[in-house]
Amino acid sequence: QLPALLAGAEIYKPSDPLDAAEVQHAAYSAAEYAWKVSVACNFLLGICEMLGALCGETIRKLAPTAAFYAPMTGVGFVFLAFVPMLTIAQEPMMCLIPLLIVFNGFFGGVRYKLIG
Repeated sequence: QLPALLAGAEIYKPSDPLDAAEVQHAAYSAAEYAWKVSVACNFLLGICEMLGALCGETIRKLAPTAAFYAPMTGVGFVFLAFVPMLTIAQEPMMCLIPLLIVFNGFFGGVRYKLIG
């Protein structure tokens, strides 16, 4: 997100870092700019949704079925992986070290010997 960072740097260029009014004005300007960007994005998204409502049946007939199921399965897999990560994050000292050992072994290509 380097462009957003640079845009934020362009908005706030204080001459004196101790000037509270200038900081307050910069914060207000940044918040107003973020609101304007979000309104513009929502407007464009609404236009895309209206076009999809008009052309949706044609798109559904032309696109393969797998193109509609792939995003849903991706969200499902992320959900399946994220819920256990939340339970691990609840007790980090108990679960984080074994998780890091497993990750290092998996991504490092380590073959562990199984007992039995």
